[in-house]
Amino acid sequence: MILSIIIPMYNVSHYLEGCIKNIQIDEIDYEILMINDGSLDDSYDVANDLINVNSRIKVFSQTNKGLGGARNLGIKNANGKYILFLDADDILIKQNFQFLKEEVSEIIEFSSKNITSNNNILSEFHAKNVDEKLDGISYYNDYPSMFSACNKLYSKKFLSQHNLLFTEQIYIEDFEFNTRSFFLCKQIKSYDEQLQYFVQVENSITRNFDKQRKIKLVNDMLEVGYHIMNFTRNLTLSSLEKKFVKERLTYLTVDIIFHTLKNHLGDKFLREKINDLKKNNLYNLDYNLKHRNKDFFRKVLKFPFGLILIKFYLKKKYHEKKI
Repeated sequence: MILSIIIPMYNVSHYLEGCIKNIQIDEIDYEILMINDGSLDDSYDVANDLINVNSRIKVFSQTNKGLGGARNLGIKNANGKYILFLDADDILIKQNFQFLKEEVSEIIEFSSKNITSNNNILSEFHAKNVDEKLDGISYYNDYPSMFSACNKLYSKKFLSQHNLLFTEQIYIEDFEFNTRSFFLCKQIKSYDEQLQYFVQVENSITRNFDKQRKIKLVNDMLEVGYHIMNFTRNLTLSSLEKKFVKERLTYLTVDIIFHTLKNHLGDKFLREKINDLKKNNLYNLDYNLKHRNKDFFRKVLKFPFGLILIKFYLKKKYHEKKI
């Protein structure tokens, strides 16, 4: 078995037929693991019906554990040499995976696009063509990389060897998962070739207006910081590894402040989050970020009145009432 495609399902029955029919892979042995994560709609029944469309489908079901938990069940049951994570509303572009028969890399990164449901391009990520033998941290330092797990292929052997699973019931699980994966990876490569198109739907966490979901997003960012610190706590880190960890914490610091201000979660909430970051040695603004806008945000925050300037700018930009 060369490839396992893991598709989490939570109330996505109307996307499933299109998702499966779009998979036109041939010339390799592969499987599709459809993971019903406690759906309240008929996703489970639709998935079972789709076995008539693609006999490689295997359907699993569990109580709701979130996206990470659904992927974990898929990882544990995967038989493929490599694993690909595909969300039901996204579009698999690459269909030729014959190269995986001889592949030995632990992680392979590809290019991707964010698009609307009308196929309008929102943003594009272009990976570099990197075929030299690099470990995950060296690659991360020298080349562009997405936070997402869905523009990558992961060796099943690599994931099993290091017991790499997603943290369950949190947002930004990909960021936390890839922090550990890149830290442990000894061989990674990338191609400037589209693997998937990510379709941005209205109910995604970044486009949803539910205040409680926004609060959970920020709190989960803080929890991810705790996970990263616990992961590295008892390790003797090289200078390159320290830089990698500190840069990841810098991203979290910037994003926690940005999302708190953007979504008007309040000055008290912001003070609490900044205090939590500092108390747990997670607060960091000292490392340059590859994301240009986030790095500019970071630099402004380092000024004595930077936070005040950022507050004024975001209030003006988003034209939202303070909650």
